Amino acid sequence: MFETYFIYILLFVFCCGLSSLAARKNNKKLLIGVIIALTFVAGFRSYAVGKDTVRYAEFFQFIADGTPEYAYGLERSFKILCALLLKIFEHPSFLLLFFAAITNTFILLRLWDFRKTSSMGWMTACYYISFYFYSYNVIRQMCAVAIIFFATRYIIKRKYLVFLVYTAGAFIFHKSALIGMGFFAIEIFQWKYLNKKQRKFIACMLILFPLCIAYALHTLASYRGYFENPSLNIGVMIIAKLCLFYISSFGLTKHIRQISTDTEKKNAIYELGLIRISYLIGLGTTAIGYLFLYMERIGLMYYIFECVYWGMIVKITKNRNIYKVILFFLLCYQFLGSLVGGGQGEIPYTFIWQNPQLLNTIP
Repeated sequence: MFETYFIYILLFVFCCGLSSLAARKNNKKLLIGVIIALTFVAGFRSYAVGKDTVRYAEFFQFIADGTPEYAYGLERSFKILCALLLKIFEHPSFLLLFFAAITNTFILLRLWDFRKTSSMGWMTACYYISFYFYSYNVIRQMCAVAIIFFATRYIIKRKYLVFLVYTAGAFIFHKSALIGMGFFAIEIFQWKYLNKKQRKFIACMLILFPLCIAYALHTLASYRGYFENPSLNIGVMIIAKLCLFYISSFGLTKHIRQISTDTEKKNAIYELGLIRISYLIGLGTTAIGYLFLYMERIGLMYYIFECVYWGMIVKITKNRNIYKVILFFLLCYQFLGSLVGGGQGEIPYTFIWQNPQLLNTIP
């Protein structure tokens, strides 16, 4: 177990330190080192690490053997993608490595976009502690979350068609990618910042929104078993985060008011609006997980904006030092809980070459 703690703590220190250095030197190449480190540990984990890893490994082997029909529950498009990748290198760990690379690359590159107003080191810390270990479990969904999260840069740029292309790509991995269409609904709150052409496009998207909701509800029907077994495990963490969100919002608003040029202020207000609303939606949907086991996954593509929001309040607010102390204890609490409890099956950690006998369990 000591080896597990050593690996995770060393990875945490290395990634947070290197990402902070990358932002300070404005050197994107250093960020690649963070992506490689996170991908290496996630991609070369043994099949015993992660609740669903061995199941995915079995499915990948079925696909490699030409019997994808036995890979129950996987999207047809995802099976086709896996089949193509397995022609490059026929080994389940290659796919684990590939999907880990997608998740970490898209998320870290998107966080990099916010480095001027949000602390890169703190964003990386939040991602690592709160979201990274999800990639050990809900592999397909985390790939979709990462792609949609990255694509929100085009929502901010009002390049809506590009966002739709990325959404289609995310849909290949997981049907929940359609939940990302909700970012168009968020644009309603930003209505006054849109021009006439953009408003017409959003209106068209809202017409299609009920269809997306209907499809999403149909998809959720397959998970109705989760709703039949409420956990009723109300925690204080969500309450603490909501209080922190409410208090810290005033500091962010005050900072924006101090921006001198109208153009910069307008862009800052728009971007902060997207971050705030997305994070609040993420908090709300994640709260469902306190009532029904596993249902916190629904809002992951919105909840991940927590990384950006927390990074902002420790960098640009007047009370940044106070928030650093608060977030330090919150992150420590989550990290220790993760190391002790292993909610995503990340404990104990072993590399694939340390458990070669597990390879024999794959049909």
